[in-house]
Amino acid sequence: MQKGASGLSRALIERPWRAASEVTGIDRVVVATDDERIKVAAEAFGAEVIMTP
Repeated sequence: MQKGASGLSRALIERPWRAASEVTGIDRVVVATDDERIKVAAEAFGAEVIMTP
């Protein structure tokens, strides 16, 4: 976890996910990963995750 400009601690993967989720016209943001640790971290903040080979 790292603190950003807002002073909030967030996982590094969460920052671009939140930015992408705020783009007008985007209906769905998915984290695609082959790493279980990233899957767990992303699901912890509510991201949809697709596991890749």
